[in-house]
Amino acid sequence: MEKDLFDVTEINRGRLIGNLERLILTIVVAAGSYAALGFLVAAKGLIRSEDLQDRDFAEYFLVGTLSSVLVALCSGVLIRFTLMSLWPELLSLQMQ
Repeated sequence: MEKDLFDVTEINRGRLIGNLERLILTIVVAAGSYAALGFLVAAKGLIRSEDLQDRDFAEYFLVGTLSSVLVALCSGVLIRFTLMSLWPELLSLQMQ
């Protein structure tokens, strides 16, 4: 019997973390707090800094992070634009 090549628990954990990350980033962008977006991405890199010594992992991490941020940024801007179109008074409630 062959040993599994993939750790299913690790993959599921990674998916959950990625989904939560995109949700948080989307909310931050929709709220207009772009500085928090930069902080979250920097904090993620700092947490994984030791793992980034491996070039293959670093490239995998960078592609995953940038694609995740791109999806969250586009989603957040779309949500923000939609909310501002439907409810213009939100402009006065922006996060600073």
